[in-house]
Amino acid sequence: METGTAGDNMVEPTTTVVIETLKLFGPKAFKWLKTKAVGRTLLVVGPAEAGKTSYVRYLRTQVLQREGYLPRTEDVEKSPSFLIKVGPTGQLYLDAKYMRDTPGEASIATVVKYVLRYKPHALVIVLDLRGEEYERSRKWLEDFCAKMVEKTTVKTRKVLRTQKRMRYIQILTNKIDKVKKKKAAERKDKVQGIARDELVKVYAGVGANIFAFPTVLVNPPNREDLIKNAIVNLSWALMGQRNL
Repeated sequence: METGTAGDNMVEPTTTVVIETLKLFGPKAFKWLKTKAVGRTLLVVGPAEAGKTSYVRYLRTQVLQREGYLPRTEDVEKSPSFLIKVGPTGQLYLDAKYMRDTPGEASIATVVKYVLRYKPHALVIVLDLRGEEYERSRKWLEDFCAKMVEKTTVKTRKVLRTQKRMRYIQILTNKIDKVKKKKAAERKDKVQGIARDELVKVYAGVGANIFAFPTVLVNPPNREDLIKNAIVNLSWALMGQRNL
């Protein structure tokens, strides 16, 4: 199989990503308090076995796990606060108040409830690009978008707060190492188009901030550059800068 690349969305090779869990001592204590007050929140969603837990583990450890079985996420799991430092010297950073991983077995209606309940600043959607798994992922995305539109038609206080907080929606088209390069690119563009066409009805101010990035969230193969590229763009988007 050919391995896909990040294409036009690729960051400069000199860009580095450092993820640091905040500890409560020394100068870190003040940073932790600041993060708890004003930090960004992330919600990770997607169908079962698409790679959500692998993504969350990478953000927490900066280590890509070997391919194999990971226990299913049975309930919403909340991470500790952490920093994402971006740039050759880490001069830019994103305070992450927390990140939530959601169970892939949850119904579409339940996932939408999670979005409305937790009101994240960023929504990360992880999809599987392989064969039949891609068809299921695409259908999952279509159903998720349709349910989001349905549940936000009436502008309740909860809906308005959710819409106001959302800054960025990122789609990770995962497992591109299992798909030929041309097909991976076509599928990435397809799901990005679905999300942009539908979710702009929910988040009018985020329409231009919906991007898909190819990833391989296991090792081997060694394609850590892809997930770092996605994380850098997520960070810049949430910091109000664009490298998209």
